[in-house]
Amino acid sequence: LGEIQSEQDAPDLIAGKAFNQIVFDGHPYRWPVNGTETSLPTITKADLEQFYAREYLPNRTILAIVGDITVEQAKSLLATQFGAWKAGPQPARTAGAPQPVDKSTVQLIDKDLSQAPIMLGHLGISRTNPDFYAVTVMNYILGAGGFSSRLMDSIRDNQGLAYGVGSAFDARLMPGAFFVSLQTRNETANQAIAGVLKELNGIREAPVTDEELADAKAYIMGSFPLRFETTA
Repeated sequence: LGEIQSEQDAPDLIAGKAFNQIVFDGHPYRWPVNGTETSLPTITKADLEQFYAREYLPNRTILAIVGDITVEQAKSLLATQFGAWKAGPQPARTAGAPQPVDKSTVQLIDKDLSQAPIMLGHLGISRTNPDFYAVTVMNYILGAGGFSSRLMDSIRDNQGLAYGVGSAFDARLMPGAFFVSLQTRNETANQAIAGVLKELNGIREAPVTDEELADAKAYIMGSFPLRFETTA
């Protein structure tokens, strides 16, 4: 509860929560993972025990082991520590895929701030979407490529509207959100939004250049091995 209350002083978190309420209206994805000030006090010990018994099953678990250990040693430890853990039925999932928002929606949260945090976007894709990797390459060019991205070039370098701007696809089991986020001065908010929308339309309506495509692929492939240098 203290964490949720402290989030009231974080404009970017406030914007993110409001954004999810719009994009995932009527779907469980609209709720923050850490709960709400009204939901948390109602949770009982029995609720937690029932949730654990229903959800924490070996046939629903992925275990990652990182370190100076062999596969044989890992299997032996697992057999010792978890051998008695019994599989259970898959819990029923009643929620369908979230429905796309069918019209443009604007929500203004009035705060006494000199900088306006802005989030805009729509329903995105699931992690199993066959276009996931193509979308990853496209989004690097659009807004995930840092100073190499179109959004950074337009919004920061050319117009000086924000220190940073980026785009992301939150690809989940069901379609998550696509969003662009930035902070800009209050008086330039509309200009920044117009600039973002111009770049979104531009990457939809015209093919990316051969150079952009080659650079994006080279970065994604070149940076991939670096992921294996950390336990995460």
